[in-house]
Order: sequence, then structure tokens, then C-alpha cells
Amino acid sequence: RHAALAQGRKQIESAARLALARKMAAESTRRLAAQPAQSLLLAERAMTYLNAEGEPVDSQFQQTLRDAAALTGDHALRGHSGPVEAIAVSRNGRWLLTGSTDATVRLWDLHGPSLSEASQVLLGHSSPVRLAEISPDSRWAVTTDDDGQVILWDLRSPDPAASMRVLPAHQGKIYDLAVSCDSRWLAVAGTGTFEEEGNSVRLWDLKSPPRPEDDQRSTLAAAGDSSATTSQPSFVLRGHLGPVLAVAITPDCHWVVTGSEDETVRLFDLASHCPAASQVVLRQHAGPVTSIAICPDGRW
Repeated sequence: RHAALAQGRKQIESAARLALARKMAAESTRRLAAQPAQSLLLAERAMTYLNAEGEPVDSQFQQTLRDAAALTGDHALRGHSGPVEAIAVSRNGRWLLTGSTDATVRLWDLHGPSLSEASQVLLGHSSPVRLAEISPDSRWAVTTDDDGQVILWDLRSPDPAASMRVLPAHQGKIYDLAVSCDSRWLAVAGTGTFEEEGNSVRLWDLKSPPRPEDDQRSTLAAAGDSSATTSQPSFVLRGHLGPVLAVAITPDCHWVVTGSEDETVRLFDLASHCPAASQVVLRQHAGPVTSIAICPDGRW
């Protein structure tokens, strides 16, 4: 039974990586003309995922990769000592965020005079960094690791490396994260144990983030210091009976949409004073829900 569960989990993770690779490939094509450097980074990461999963790469995507490399001069950004697992680019075009299995995050200034020498090392993770995102207002960088830790970095700080805020999220694996279009809400999806309590989405209000000094109290509490207090998420969205594998927020910032291994999709109303109590459950899937896409007008 345990072997079957492990195999099933591997298949789910493989499907999630393929879905992410296809998203990145589509986004790479979309950004090619206006943002060739970002297009190249997305294309290279998508190619890595597709090759790792043994998936064929179509000729159109190969051409996008070649065109992006030609437009940028194919700059190589070096610094990580392990594979890069996470990439994000800020909307204002200034910042490139990378996370690696070397447990470090690097912040690259795309407006700097020398791209290869313009990175800051952001230390705080103690395990491989798997997810990275930058809020639409280009203020917050968010990274997660294999230990279930979420870290916020303030990109408007004179020293982003010193602005670390640790968010106590999941005791187990984090599968996905999303930031709302108005840059207010951060949603983190994952699991703790195979219990309802752990299979949840943590929702943070970025308009009232924890203070940098809260990080020390979080660390003390994690070490068992009962006198220490940790900042808690604004909401914990419970209801799924299996790990939450995907999360998205609608463009109008009204709904948090989640997908789970329990084969359901749930909608949580952000306009409610208690989003977890106002959820809508959609049950038409016949397998785990590994990715979510919402159309730009928010209708579908």
C-alpha cells in the first residue's frame, strides 16, 4: 500500500511539473517580443522540465527558445551551486528572482550595468528552494522550500537580504502559491499530515505583513520556546481531505480557487469575513487536480 501511495504521489508531482512547464512555455512565447530576457529564462526552465519528464518539445517552442537567445545575446547568469528550481520576474522589469537546490535565493537587478555581477544572495532557507513569486506591485518576493517554510523579502528595502520575514506555513510539502492581482493576498497551498488540519491553504494579508523582528520570535517558537509568539496567517482555508496541489486567485481578487488530491476544486470567498466558511465545492474531476488556470476576465 505504501509503495502504491508513493508511486501515486510521484505521478501527481510529475503531472504538476508538466503542467507548469507548459504554462512557462506559453508565457515564454507571449513575452518574446517585449521581454526577450524573461522569455529566454522561462523557455530554458520549461525545456529542463520537459526533458526531465521525457516529453517531446514541439518545433514552435524550440523556435521561441532560439529567437529569445538571439534577441538577448544568450547571457548566462551564474552564481548558484545547484540546479535552479524556481524563477520569477517582477512586473516592472527590474528584478529576476531565482531559487536553487543549494538552499539559496538570488536577486538579479536587470537594470544593473552588469547583469552577471548584479545579484544579491538571500540567505534564510535551509533546504532546496522550490517556488518563487514576485507580487504584481513588485514589492514582495516570496520563496518556499522543502521544509514547508515561506519567506517574504521586501524589494523596496535598501537591503532586501536583511528584510527577511519568515511565515509559519505548512509542516509538510508546499505544492503551490499565488499572489492576488492587487498584491494584497498571498495564498500558500500544501499539506502537513494526512489530516484535514494539514491539507489547507494559508492566506496572508501582504498589506499587514509580519515585521522583520517577528522572524526571531518565529525561530524561537519553532525551537520550542513557549515564550515566543509567531505571526499567524490571516486565514486558514480548510476543507480538502487530501494535499492541496494547486491554488489561484481570480483577477477580481474575489475568489481563492484550490485543487486537491481529493479530486475536488474549492472556491473560497475573499469578500466574506470568514472565507473558509463560505466555500463552494466542485466535484466533477475523476482524479487529483494538479493545476488551475483562470481566464483574464475572471468568468471561467
